[in-house]
Amino acid sequence: MASKAIRAFDYDASRNELTVTFSRGPTYVYSLVPAAVATAFVASPSPGVFHNAELRDRYPFRKVKAAAGPSPALRDLLAASVDGDGVTPASVRSASQSDGSRGRG
Repeated sequence: MASKAIRAFDYDASRNELTVTFSRGPTYVYSLVPAAVATAFVASPSPGVFHNAELRDRYPFRKVKAAAGPSPALRDLLAASVDGDGVTPASVRSASQSDGSRGRG
């Protein structure tokens, strides 16, 4: 799908949600979008025109904030903590990355 207006898209068939990211940055998630509409969107010769005619103002949507990347200081810290094997030592991993064995015994 080549488009000047739309940078990326994704369709979640299990939720009937079409996520559209525009070239200028905002991302919208359209709900209750039938698979046939998502397929037509992808096949459209002009996804921007299709969006305006068939998606915008027709389906419920929410705007998704862009995920903020790590700060430069955090990137530097993480880069410095990676050993020669490309593995971050356990001491700097977040709790969610632990093996779950802490606190058992």
